[in-house]
Amino acid sequence: MVRRLLPLLLGAGLLACAPVQQAGPVGPLPAVQSSAEAARDLGPHRAGTEWWYVSSSLPDAGLALHWALFKVELLGRTLYVSHTAITDLKTGQVQFVETSQQAGASAGGVPLVVTQDGTTLRQTADGFTLQGPQFQLNLSPQGPFIRHPDSGLPQFGVLAYQSLPNLALSGTVRGQPVQGQAWLDHQWGGQQPGQGVYWDWMGLHTSDGGSLMLYRLRDAAGQVQQLYGTRVRPNGQPQALSGLEMTPGRVWTSGTGRTYTLGWQLRAEGLDLTVDAPHDAQELQSRTTRVNYWEGPVQGSGTLDGTAVTVNGMGEFLSSR
Repeated sequence: MVRRLLPLLLGAGLLACAPVQQAGPVGPLPAVQSSAEAARDLGPHRAGTEWWYVSSSLPDAGLALHWALFKVELLGRTLYVSHTAITDLKTGQVQFVETSQQAGASAGGVPLVVTQDGTTLRQTADGFTLQGPQFQLNLSPQGPFIRHPDSGLPQFGVLAYQSLPNLALSGTVRGQPVQGQAWLDHQWGGQQPGQGVYWDWMGLHTSDGGSLMLYRLRDAAGQVQQLYGTRVRPNGQPQALSGLEMTPGRVWTSGTGRTYTLGWQLRAEGLDLTVDAPHDAQELQSRTTRVNYWEGPVQGSGTLDGTAVTVNGMGEFLSSR
């Protein structure tokens, strides 16, 4: 989580970790990963900051959720923090649980197994399972792993970025049967603590069977320092979005006084979308990281290559004020 992008954060020992209109991302264009490449990247790294993130917006079930496990190397120690949030799409109420219990927390692979305080993301022969007190989920890949260009800027550090944007989800959430689509993100690298970085990230499933990942990174003054997007077509082929514009629209101010942009106009070559959040009050307050952020479902409509589409997914936004 940003997400995204991205997720998230180091505060008292844990840093803001997210993907970072001026500077482009680092490295080659997005690419499909082979099974060997994906397995190599998916496991834990000797990196200062790393996280695994699973999210899903399930309008048919009236729910949205995300779970993320963060691993930080600090002063010779490995520390873990995990976040779980479930949104009731009918009422907008959010149940948020943050865990910093270190006993039993671990990350290993291949195959991938990451766990903390009773919740485990496990890679299987058919995909993944995500099991914990709140959910019992099966995640089956419907397309390939995508390696995005590395995100970041020299003054903030650089993060490698891997996604599995098209997962078929089935199982239960709080005992309720659910079925739909999910998204898996994984980032790792040397992003530095103590820097004023803020982000807006979206992971969207498109009604034509594809997906969109978009983010922008802002500095403490609110200036956009990096803007990037990957479109994955229904056949699984990724491409960088050319001429991307993420134009802020509707804003919402939380009870903590922070302002989040929740309405967006997204434009790029072959793309024109209007996206908004169905529920405003999705601010999550992290006591461990001392960072507040907005995470929740977003939806919209528009055109891709001139054809009408709808989009559904998750957004992650960090406020600079």
